[in-house]
Amino acid sequence: MVIYADVLFILNTVTDYFLIKLSGVFVNRAARLWRICLSAILGGLSSFYIFLPSPGMAIDVPLKILICAILIFTAYGFENIKLFLKLTATLFSVTFLLGGIVSAFVFYFRPRNIYINNNIPYIDINPVIFIVSGVFYYIIALTVKTLTERQGEFAKKCRLSLYLESNEYNLSGLIDTGNSITDIFGLSEIIIAEKATVETMYDSLTAEDKLRRFRSVPVKTVSGESVLKGIRIDKAIIKSEENQKSLINPIIVASNTEIEDGFGAIINPRSIL
Repeated sequence: MVIYADVLFILNTVTDYFLIKLSGVFVNRAARLWRICLSAILGGLSSFYIFLPSPGMAIDVPLKILICAILIFTAYGFENIKLFLKLTATLFSVTFLLGGIVSAFVFYFRPRNIYINNNIPYIDINPVIFIVSGVFYYIIALTVKTLTERQGEFAKKCRLSLYLESNEYNLSGLIDTGNSITDIFGLSEIIIAEKATVETMYDSLTAEDKLRRFRSVPVKTVSGESVLKGIRIDKAIIKSEENQKSLINPIIVASNTEIEDGFGAIINPRSIL
């Protein structure tokens, strides 16, 4: 089989993008788009490993773990060793799972248009079909994660620091297990805040930034469907009695109703996992 390096690179770059993004979703971490894209490109370049002679399992597995660590560092940086190892292990696991699915497909169906070396598959297939399949795998994995996610025991109260441009806003937050709002793809953390707070943040922006940061989030409640308006901010730091979590580029939406007395925001418990 003839292996085209450009096709190999493109397909693996797209696949790695979803795997890296999925790893962050499983660990509840977000990263800037350009960092994930850069990490995916490095992953695409690492696929050229398929052209090398097989080094054996003793070298192949540690090398794959090292590659995963490099991709995670590129996408999510290094905040602490525990989080870094967790992200690396997650990326290795979802990659290993995908590899297992491909291997099972090869074993049972024995297609002639696939070549595997060093545990890297090359599929002679329409790129559109391959990319759609990758997206489908991502959606399935995300759905499984959502359905099996266990909610831990959290303190009800927390302190919240929101950062937008050069401004900082400090609020008291309520960690509410009834709040499960995410964006349509489940990729962004969403914080519900008092309408006055969101309006103050919005008014502090320039006209250009207002257009760039504005977001509309469709939600379903017991009373029906609605749309919450908000903005994407730079960072949020959530501090509870047992935990502290930084969220990169979360969305702050304005509540349509008054939040419980004494609190300025409602937070999804998943946000502080």
